[in-house]
Amino acid sequence: MADIVHEQQQTASGSDTELQQFRFQLDRAERDAREHNLPAALTLFSFASESDAGTVTGRVRQLRRGLDVVAELPADDRHQLAILLPLTDELGHKAYLQRLDDDIRAHTGKSLSELAMTQSLMITGNANAGDWLNRLLEGDTSS
Repeated sequence: MADIVHEQQQTASGSDTELQQFRFQLDRAERDAREHNLPAALTLFSFASESDAGTVTGRVRQLRRGLDVVAELPADDRHQLAILLPLTDELGHKAYLQRLDDDIRAHTGKSLSELAMTQSLMITGNANAGDWLNRLLEGDTSS
């Protein structure tokens, strides 16, 4: 209950509620990894076109579990989508990406890699996912 109240206080004041919700849940996943050794996966998709972004975003939203958090990220010249998969280890993350790829192929005839550049981070006790995401959003792809 305290998480819900805290989350509402943090998201009520901003204009981009989806992004604020995403960052709140990302902070929570990092805390859970650090304090309770619970895994999570963070994936960022970057798209060359708005059409590709719309296709993948629609499929992601269709396939997501109730605890997954999806956010379309603001960018001037790029279309980006972030997915946080709480309670997901590396094997589960790979299986998710395979299911997504299979679903996209079934609906479009194209692979996920044809529509998006994918970058992922496993959130562990020592990972700083917020910094990683910020670097990628600023265009630093060296991570």
